[in-house]
Amino acid sequence: AKGDIEHVIGCSNDITERARAEADLQHQIAERERTEAALHASEERLRHLITHSPGILYSCQLRHDLPTTFVSKNVEQLLGHAPTQPLDLESWMSRVHPDDRDAVKACMQEGVAAGNGFSAEYRFLHADGTYHWLRDSAVPATDSQGHPVELVGYTVDVTREKMSEDEHREHERLQYFSEALLAAQEAERVQRCFAEALRDSLAAITSSLDVEQVMGQILTSAAAVVPTEAGSIILFEEEQARLAY
Repeated sequence: AKGDIEHVIGCSNDITERARAEADLQHQIAERERTEAALHASEERLRHLITHSPGILYSCQLRHDLPTTFVSKNVEQLLGHAPTQPLDLESWMSRVHPDDRDAVKACMQEGVAAGNGFSAEYRFLHADGTYHWLRDSAVPATDSQGHPVELVGYTVDVTREKMSEDEHREHERLQYFSEALLAAQEAERVQRCFAEALRDSLAAITSSLDVEQVMGQILTSAAAVVPTEAGSIILFEEEQARLAY
């Protein structure tokens, strides 16, 4: 009949390679998506750690003026300064305490010149007008061939630690003076007691000609000053060159 299907003609092709390629492509896409998700999560964790770190992370070029290439955002939270442009050594040093500035600057420049990095403690002017103690350390970062490419550093506020050290030193100083005062008072007491013992001995000498009694009085008075289990007094008669007692 007209329009009825009488024959079916078909063609078969081997698409194994194409199917394998499509599957590989889908797998690669899925792997890339997982890698990108893991990388994003890692970046978020790193950003969180940097932002909430107790210290400031930074990197700078290995040049004499040490221009920064990165400074963590918590610099504003910790020091009150929000840099509107990359920091360099001079702009940083302008906030370092004048008494520390020359030594710190020399330490940084000499460390960089030697390729060893640096470590220093110094006072830094906070945005609130007070000086905070900072501990600043940096080491050179190298490429795959071991060549230094930049300086990576970490700066942390150690003001409380320094205050504790100062309080400890003040406590030791007060303890030293307290012990010295007690020693002086004891020396004064001993001196006073010796004077009293000498007065008593002289009174015994003037009131008695008995040597035994005089010596006993002196020993008794001396023992009151410096307690001891036994004691003796020796008199030397110079004219006869002999021991009398």
